[in-house]
Amino acid sequence: MDLDGTLIDTLDLHIESFQWILKRLGKDVKSSDLEHLMGRTPNDIIQSFLQNLTPEEVYKAANEKEEYLEGLLLHVKPYQGVTKFLMDCKNNNVKTVVISSTYKDLVFTLLRKAGLLQYIDEIVSGDEISRGKPDPEPFLKGLEKSETDRDHVVGFGDSIFDAYSCTSADIRFIPVLTGKTTIELFLEKGFDKSISSFKDVSIVPESVICTDISLN
Repeated sequence: MDLDGTLIDTLDLHIESFQWILKRLGKDVKSSDLEHLMGRTPNDIIQSFLQNLTPEEVYKAANEKEEYLEGLLLHVKPYQGVTKFLMDCKNNNVKTVVISSTYKDLVFTLLRKAGLLQYIDEIVSGDEISRGKPDPEPFLKGLEKSETDRDHVVGFGDSIFDAYSCTSADIRFIPVLTGKTTIELFLEKGFDKSISSFKDVSIVPESVICTDISLN
């Protein structure tokens, strides 16, 4: 499952951080120009606005963006229903894997501040992969870490990039409508079932997930 915009309410902080680093590098960017890119790696997002940077410069800028973001994290709140969902997963021996485009140290910080770290079994972070979402690599690595048969796995995410990464890995995907992606865009791309929050998800013993999914 994705982290920012799916489990925790931090997308606006990411956007502010991208605006900060891009402005430092001479590029003013509106928040609306960043919203549709949420879900991609920091490197990919920065490079999409500044194609002239070397890989080393992109990596340095991405790290500075993550450091700036960490300074904004006074309070990190999980979305409604998330904590109970993850607790139920833990109590029913359902493995949970967070798949984030954010770098590992910050992923741990975000999960810890949100009070969710103890419920997460595995993490795939942006610095563990060579190709970010929408490439299938992040979810394939998550599948490998889960040590679970693909038929018993479901992915959750708030962006089209999550959706494409997950389905390209041949994993069932359920959009969560807590991020910046509209239900209209999910529908347009063929994802006709979604949940408004993790309140709509329940865990059944000896099964992975029983989901109260509404057809929107």
